[in-house]
Amino acid sequence: MILSLRGIRKSFGEQAVVKDLSFEMNEGEVVTVLGPSGCGKSTTLRMIAGLEHPEAGQIWIKDQLVASPDRGIFVPPNKRNLGLVFQNYAIWPHMTVAKNIAYPLKVRHWNRDRIAKRVAEMLDLTRLTHLADRMANQLSGGQQQRVALARALAYEPNILLLDEPLSNLDALLRRDLRLQLKALQARLKTSFLYVTHDQEEAMALSTKIIVMNHGIIEQMGDAASIYEQPVNRFVQNFVGTSITLSGVIEQGQIRVGESLLPHDPQSLLDGANVDIVARPEHVTMQRAGGGVKGVITQLSNFGHSVECVIQLAGAKDQSVLLSASPAEGYAIGQEVFIRLDPNQARVFSR
Repeated sequence: MILSLRGIRKSFGEQAVVKDLSFEMNEGEVVTVLGPSGCGKSTTLRMIAGLEHPEAGQIWIKDQLVASPDRGIFVPPNKRNLGLVFQNYAIWPHMTVAKNIAYPLKVRHWNRDRIAKRVAEMLDLTRLTHLADRMANQLSGGQQQRVALARALAYEPNILLLDEPLSNLDALLRRDLRLQLKALQARLKTSFLYVTHDQEEAMALSTKIIVMNHGIIEQMGDAASIYEQPVNRFVQNFVGTSITLSGVIEQGQIRVGESLLPHDPQSLLDGANVDIVARPEHVTMQRAGGGVKGVITQLSNFGHSVECVIQLAGAKDQSVLLSASPAEGYAIGQEVFIRLDPNQARVFSR
């Protein structure tokens, strides 16, 4: 165990931002804290880094207690041996790339030969050797972020903390740097704690994902379990995309408009309003064969696929968007049936 949070709390004024948060992280893991803006994820990272004081709980790094208000313990950021990478890069514009990387090593009183060797290693690792003498303010956003990574990793921190590090980059560059980050972590075996609102980043990078909302952990697990077995409606909607049909329990079945679907009882009484939710890959559309009846009201052809807006029969305020192959030849006004895999669909009370 390289990091442990135990009952951490933090408020700003009367607003509780982090509420009794607890989790552990093992050495070599990539743990991503995923959640919407304002959920407390960046505040959590800043408390781990020592940039914010928790008001309750304990933070352990390796076997050292670095924060405990009850015991009057607070180890300052520079004594925690953590690397920090932020979305705004925070590199020194008046220094060259090489000097940016060397600076934290000089502060730690490394000797000149050791610094030169380590800077050369980090330049090679982050593909920046050809830019070693370039001033930092002459670099692109992606290059600056690689400098920030190289500088943070140079002194071999216990954990590298990354707070939305790719959010200022365009989509293509973000994807490229994400791949570089994954390769870098695999090579160095450094523990990464990664904060993001981007589910693709979380799914692609993580050993473990912590989904946060309103200062609490909604679910924690690997990418597959978070995606395939969400514990509640928030996780289902926030991670990945979903198809939702709204209905009501009726004599052991679920009525959706004119259609009835089988229902495995979950202590829901007749008349209960529910949502049936499934991932798009577990939903099919066909011309016959049962399911939820509807009519195609709009079509958008994207060449490789066709998006169909389907108005559900008997539910005038309810429609769903499904994709199909152009070869299937669907047309506006056509009656179709929507089928959800009963082993994959989840039922939530409304």
